[in-house]
Amino acid sequence: MSPPWTSNSKISCFVECKNLFQDRYRSVVYNSQTLACTSVHPKSLDDPILGSEPGDVLYSQEDGRDLTCDTTAGFQLYHLCGAAACLLTISTGDIYENAKAECQARNSIIYMPNTFERFALLEAISPEYTWVGLNKSGDLWIWEEGKAVEPEFYRFIWSYGQPNSLGHGGEECTARTYDVFLDKLHDWPCAAIFKFVCEQGY
Repeated sequence: MSPPWTSNSKISCFVECKNLFQDRYRSVVYNSQTLACTSVHPKSLDDPILGSEPGDVLYSQEDGRDLTCDTTAGFQLYHLCGAAACLLTISTGDIYENAKAECQARNSIIYMPNTFERFALLEAISPEYTWVGLNKSGDLWIWEEGKAVEPEFYRFIWSYGQPNSLGHGGEECTARTYDVFLDKLHDWPCAAIFKFVCEQGY
């Protein structure tokens, strides 16, 4: 992410960004109240937080989204490796259903690391043992949005030896863990207590 500069509009923010960086930056954060314009690199490996201010909106040429975070409710704009999200980390743990309900009460969902880029963002911002929006339905693992995990991505997301309850029940929810060789996803009983991350505007 580059240092911010002043720009008169979202369009001029994009134009100035393109002139300065020759298309290397395809997303900008623009604040129409403060006129601050900041370019966001699609492959940045820097600290993912973007210090959100009221009025900040991320405009992405990659997916056409205009992403505004409710900073008054504690949500922050994060961006890393092309993934952008309005996130709020809940530091007190709870069972999965309560975590899901708390996110819904905040007009959000439990974060789903459902692309390689969003998984990288989860790794950068999640506390230890974090619920993610992925549950078992029959023999399939389904994201909170209702889609099954794609086969090639399925192999990537799981820790070694996971999921280990497929077919005999008992562990139908999913969390990211930090154990040795278990630094990706691990199936857990839904009654386990973990921290979680809510996402607004998915």
